[in-house]
Amino acid sequence: MTTSAEIRATLVDALNIDLVGPTPHDTDHAEEILRQAPSKWYLTGFLAPFGAPPDLRSDDDADDDLPEEVTTSDSSEDSKTPDKPAARKALFPSSMGLSCLLSGKTTTLEAQVTWGDYIPLEPEEDDLEAGQGKSKRKKKAEHWQRVPQQATLSVPIEERPEPFAIDIPGGSGLNLVVTCRPVLDDRFPYGTKAVSVFLVNYRQVPFGERDATFAFQTHLNIRCPEGFVPRPDPRGVSTDDWDEAVAALQYRDDYEFAVGHNVSALALYQLLIKLR
Repeated sequence: MTTSAEIRATLVDALNIDLVGPTPHDTDHAEEILRQAPSKWYLTGFLAPFGAPPDLRSDDDADDDLPEEVTTSDSSEDSKTPDKPAARKALFPSSMGLSCLLSGKTTTLEAQVTWGDYIPLEPEEDDLEAGQGKSKRKKKAEHWQRVPQQATLSVPIEERPEPFAIDIPGGSGLNLVVTCRPVLDDRFPYGTKAVSVFLVNYRQVPFGERDATFAFQTHLNIRCPEGFVPRPDPRGVSTDDWDEAVAALQYRDDYEFAVGHNVSALALYQLLIKLR
C-alpha cells in the first residue's frame, strides 16, 4: 500500500526534475539531451559566471509584458491599468554556499561538489530551402548534452583576515571560497570558529556560448569528522514576547547546524555503531 509520505516524495522528485534537473544519484537522466538551452529549460539551481555582463546573467524573456485586458464596463479608478514598474532584470546567482560553526580541533573539511555541464550539439544535417532562385540554410533545433561532474577536495580550516579561494579540479573555473573567523561568544566553547564555504562560478564567457559556462544542478556537501557545533536560536533569550518564549521552551533541545546562502541547508546525522 502506498503511503501519503511516499506520494509526497514522488511529487517532490517530480518537481525537482522539472524545475532543477537531475540529482547526483539520478542515473536515468545523468546524460540527458535537451531540446533547448538549459537556462530556458530549467528555472533554478544553476550558477552564472561571476562578473559577466548583465545581459548574459539574466533571462532574455524577463521583460516580456503580460497582455493587458481592455474592459469598458467599469470606469472607476480601480479599473484603470496600473503604472508599469521600472524595468529591472533579475540576475542569475553566481554563488551558493553555507555557514557553520566548527570546534577548535577541526583543521580540515571534506567538500564534495557535484554539478552538470551542458554542451551544445552540432546539428546532424542542414536543410536546404529554396526561395526565389536562392538557397538558404535552415538550422534544426539546437540540442544540449548534459555532462555529469563531481569533485572531492580537502578544505583547510585556518583563521585568515581575508577569504581564500580553492580551485576545483576539473571545474574549469569553479572555485570554493572559504572564510574562517573566531567566535567571541560565551555561549560556545573556546576556540569555536565560524566558517563559510561558497561555490563560485569564475568561468569566462565566450561569445555565443553563454549556457556552456553555466554550472547546473549544483550541490555542495560538507563533511566534518569532529562534527559541527550546534547553534541555538537566540530569539528566545531575554525576550518579552510570550510566543517567542514559549517557542524557545518547546524547542530548547533543537539546534541549527548550518545556514544556506542562495540555497537551503540540510543537516544529516550519521550513527556510528561499534561492535564489541
